[in-house]
Amino acid sequence: MSKCSKPFIIIYLLIVATFTFFIFLIKADIEKYEKNKEIMKLKTIIFQTDEKLRESIFHYIKYDHFNFKPFKLIIYNNENKVYTDFKDVENTFFYKKIEINNTSYLYGYVLPEYISYLNQFSDLNIILSYNNNLYPKTSIPRKYFSFNFNDMTFYIIPDKRFYMLFFDKLLIFIIINLILFSLLLFFLKRTYYYATNDLRSLSEFITHNNDNKIKLKTKDGIVLKSKLSHILNEFENAEKMLFDFKKELNIVKKKNDTLINDLIFSIYTPLQNLVNSINLDLPNDLKKSSINKNISEINNIIEKFKYIFLFETTITKQSFFEFFDINKFHNELIYSLSLYTKKNHIVVKKETTLKNPIIFSNREKLYKILYEILTLSLDEKEKGSIIIIYSLINNTLEIKIIDKDNIFNDYILLLNTQNIFDKTNIKLYDIALIKKFIKDLNGKLFLNQTESDTIIKIEVPIDCIEFVKNYDFITLKNSYLTKLIEKNYTVNQANNYLNELISIYIKTLKNPTKDNIEKIKYHLEKSDFKMLQNWLEFILLNYEDKKIKIFKELVIKKLGSL
Repeated sequence: MSKCSKPFIIIYLLIVATFTFFIFLIKADIEKYEKNKEIMKLKTIIFQTDEKLRESIFHYIKYDHFNFKPFKLIIYNNENKVYTDFKDVENTFFYKKIEINNTSYLYGYVLPEYISYLNQFSDLNIILSYNNNLYPKTSIPRKYFSFNFNDMTFYIIPDKRFYMLFFDKLLIFIIINLILFSLLLFFLKRTYYYATNDLRSLSEFITHNNDNKIKLKTKDGIVLKSKLSHILNEFENAEKMLFDFKKELNIVKKKNDTLINDLIFSIYTPLQNLVNSINLDLPNDLKKSSINKNISEINNIIEKFKYIFLFETTITKQSFFEFFDINKFHNELIYSLSLYTKKNHIVVKKETTLKNPIIFSNREKLYKILYEILTLSLDEKEKGSIIIIYSLINNTLEIKIIDKDNIFNDYILLLNTQNIFDKTNIKLYDIALIKKFIKDLNGKLFLNQTESDTIIKIEVPIDCIEFVKNYDFITLKNSYLTKLIEKNYTVNQANNYLNELISIYIKTLKNPTKDNIEKIKYHLEKSDFKMLQNWLEFILLNYEDKKIKIFKELVIKKLGSL
């Protein structure tokens, strides 16, 4: 036996031993269950016997007739003998009290007859112990189980059949499993032997790369050989791949060099103008104005290239605000949650007081807020319903989520917590994300609980006019410039193309002819400027609406100032 196979054999034997031990534990549990069943059965018989006796004695006192008397009885009223089955009272009686019509009686029976009666109901032998006497007169064997009842101890004596319960089946089960385990050991040893030989063959194959002498026995070995052949072929082509990588690196370097040259070229003229302004002999006011103008132009160029070189999504707070239908939005949301709702048998109901279903907001973030909140609720909920109510109050969209019969969701309660420290917990991270997106939308979140429901209210401003007034169109333009440069435009080409596109956009808003609309739509789709495209389509659909007219004029003004 090799050193490698010894631990394997030990582990195998431990598995077999554990399995066998577990079988005997099951048998012990079966015996325990049967013992408890016998005890409960006997207790039930004792209790029923006592109840029937009391009813029968009551019947005798009232009607002078027993309807149940399994053994001899004696009944006293104070010291007066009311009834007896015994010619003398020398027997040792077990007495119990009973009260009938406010009169106390004492009834008794002899224990040998009592235990003899109980033994009729059990396949096992029962011995009763009372006042240090055993009934019937015998000795208690070593194996028994017992319980106390009415100041008496009952010993149940199991026979051989009791201890042999399921033993024949367990024995067959053990033998069959030993055979199966032996077969398993054989096949494992065989597989181990073949696997070891295959590993040696594969090692020789890697060293000498000789495919003819390799004979593999296992399927995994054949698959591994195929993969190794592929890896060796790939290794042979490594030099070519390295060359291609260097080539790609040079292309990237060229692109960066081009950007740097564009920066130098773009900034050269305003820098030269700045130097000239400083050196020219001009009146102070004019000189100061010229210097400030050139410095401002240089700052704009630097800001533009900063976004190009190190562009980060700093506009997430205001990016892609659009007009969209709240009904379609809700349907998409519920569809994406259908896996949770169907699995947990939950109904999500919608109510709305919105006269116009079109709202203006960051659809993606609003969707994410509702999705994450509903996911947190559905994770901890089984059956029931959730009601989502949409309403508009003073240019603010109010979304109320009523979680019916669910007030014990710890994660939902954390929405009221100011600080969440453990960001490693994915659910806590989701809560932090919900709060961030609500803050990005300048919204508010309120949490309230009734006796049975949890109510989450979200308020988000949706005034498109106020949004455009505060929107940073310069940042938007810089992000679009970056998009164009990523599509292999030079900086000057991207800047010229974007200025031309903005000009056509403004022209179309002022004069929406068919040619203008088709032309601007083509360029917006080609450049993937989705937000401006959404605004344009909505303005054209609602061209005569007073509010949209104000929105349109503000967009024209803001874009025209770029």
